[in-house]
Amino acid sequence: MSRDLLKKLIVIDVALLLFAIFYKGFLFLNEPNFRDSNYTNIQAIGTLSKEEPFSFAVFGSSENSVDVFQKEMIPQINADSRIRFAVSTGDAVLDGAEAKYQSLNQSLNNLNVPSLIGVGDTEVSDGGDRAFYRHYGPFYFSFSAGDCYFIFWIRQEKPHPRFRRDGWQVNGKKPSSAVINLPL
Repeated sequence: MSRDLLKKLIVIDVALLLFAIFYKGFLFLNEPNFRDSNYTNIQAIGTLSKEEPFSFAVFGSSENSVDVFQKEMIPQINADSRIRFAVSTGDAVLDGAEAKYQSLNQSLNNLNVPSLIGVGDTEVSDGGDRAFYRHYGPFYFSFSAGDCYFIFWIRQEKPHPRFRRDGWQVNGKKPSSAVINLPL
């Protein structure tokens, strides 16, 4: 390899490295403060009255389809006054990159109702498990809304010991719903 070619390759490598460092710094400095969003939204959902009927929207596998999600789904959810919250079953981002979570959060900010994000394969890909946990909280969680009980969990070989597949009743509450990224 000639000396000039080697110098050019080194300059290109250094430029790419500097770009990556500045990009990471940009994301860090410009990251909106959305930490433990699921917990914050569960608190808002928990104020639903047990006597008041409610509806909730479910969406899944949007994988950062910003056009479809922002231009079609969000306006439909916002237009329905019966919907009290929205639930993602997972795969809401294309991969686990921080920029994908930023984009998802910007879209979710357009919803007029609290939203909960379940974890799917794409959320934890490419090291995204740390970003998911930082922005949305634990992979497994549950909450009550009115008289209903909701459970979020990742489908695994072994289900959680308190979850019974035979009776959708959990901890004595009925009706119960399980939010899982993959079918049982």
